[in-house]
Amino acid sequence: VAMVGHSQGGSQSLAFCAKYPSELRGLVALGASGRVGSGEIYRTIPFFVGVGTEDLSFKACESMVEQIRNQGHNKLSFHRYENIGHAMTPLASKKDILGFLDELFSSTKNEGAQEARPRKSMN
Repeated sequence: VAMVGHSQGGSQSLAFCAKYPSELRGLVALGASGRVGSGEIYRTIPFFVGVGTEDLSFKACESMVEQIRNQGHNKLSFHRYENIGHAMTPLASKKDILGFLDELFSSTKNEGAQEARPRKSMN
């Protein structure tokens, strides 16, 4: 499962990933900032973070990306969209997101059947 969210949806996706990293294969957060997770599983989840340079959340998003990188996250792809505001980030990033997701799930196909991860209660 890959979680994709824009604005508050992106922040909620980040919070979910921080709390339940083993439940996700990848995460896309657009024009969002939020709680950053920790731990080895979290650091290996592929992240796509996109934000427009005219987005009011641009600085917060950049700060969050720096915090994630400082924790040793090794699969973070950060995209800045020049002269793009908050509402247009999903449209501006569409091609990049589709490429990210295609690569994410193509690697699953190439590896064969993915081992089922043990499910834990989310309570």
